[in-house]
Amino acid sequence: TVSERLQEASPGGPDDWFYKGKAGDLEGPFSTEQMSKWFQERRFPPDLLVRPPNARDLVELGTVSERLQVVQSQFTRAAPKLATAKAKPAAQAPGQAQWLYLDKKGQLQGPFPADKLLAWFREGRLRADLQLRRADQSDFVVLGNGAVLQAAA
Repeated sequence: TVSERLQEASPGGPDDWFYKGKAGDLEGPFSTEQMSKWFQERRFPPDLLVRPPNARDLVELGTVSERLQVVQSQFTRAAPKLATAKAKPAAQAPGQAQWLYLDKKGQLQGPFPADKLLAWFREGRLRADLQLRRADQSDFVVLGNGAVLQAAA
């Protein structure tokens, strides 16, 4: 069960949020900024079970939503600028999209094929809140559960 997995799992880092997905699986980790953004976009119902940073137990989102609202107001006042560095064009296999991502320092990394990034994600080398974009596009998306890369691989 989810509660058994929670007891076995470490509490995560100081900024790691988890939530119970529709299939009953524990999803995450996600940053406070990402959870706050999703909360503000009303993607979650107030009775969604979440595990806040450094906690072991699931609680209803409505009981901790004040933490996300405070973070969102701080985050929107001082939103970081996304790096605008240009990545080097890479040789691209026919039909395989190339992707760029922002590392922890805000530096643009890549390009990489979708299947390589997806493998790194499955190995736990990339976080679900990673900002990435196709090399031929300018808008960043959040990696989430990897579906954006699965569709492209």
